[in-house]
Amino acid sequence: MNQNTKEIEIKKVFNKLIENKIEYIVLRGFSDIPHHVSINNDIDLICSLKEKKQINKLFSDLDYKYHEDSREVNTYLYHAQPHEHFYCKRRDLHFDIVYSLSYRSPNMGEWVSVHEEIQSSIWENKITNNKFWLYQPSNTDLVVHLICHSIFDKKEFKNKHIKQIEEALSNIDNQRYYYLLELVFFKFTPFLIEYIKGKDYKEIIKNYLQFKEY
Repeated sequence: MNQNTKEIEIKKVFNKLIENKIEYIVLRGFSDIPHHVSINNDIDLICSLKEKKQINKLFSDLDYKYHEDSREVNTYLYHAQPHEHFYCKRRDLHFDIVYSLSYRSPNMGEWVSVHEEIQSSIWENKITNNKFWLYQPSNTDLVVHLICHSIFDKKEFKNKHIKQIEEALSNIDNQRYYYLLELVFFKFTPFLIEYIKGKDYKEIIKNYLQFKEY
């Protein structure tokens, strides 16, 4: 599929979401859309759980296949829900949808729903951009999300996430940034912020896991 066709196909999905008044936010990876997304590099959305059936029907009507992450293999705690995947090999496209912000526990890898104030913040402060996907997190919520995603889900800070963090950091609400991080990282928060500020990403995960002053 050429890039122009892929862009048309992605736009079709977002147009349908908007037409059907489905609430969604593109979580990250904005610079990859539309030309660098694929089956293996998906488009990540958070949506409202109350619209789950409508979303399933929308993708089915567009001829996407469906897969839900296994509830037998994975453990979901505190209202966490499995990721839902909608993919089309012919189009080389994959949409990964979550219905809450949940991250893998450093304990046994359980999916744990993050603090309710962080869940609310990403919806209450979402921004409208001038791109065809329209909705994304505020810079503050984006940075908090990418830090959690990197530490808990990826176990590393990938270059593309570091780039997004550093671009967003120049325009955040510092007070809210600290407050939201503290809901997750507690007394490690000031150290985490200093590591981010100093671009010392390789030390964060090791030092967080070794931190004992809770």
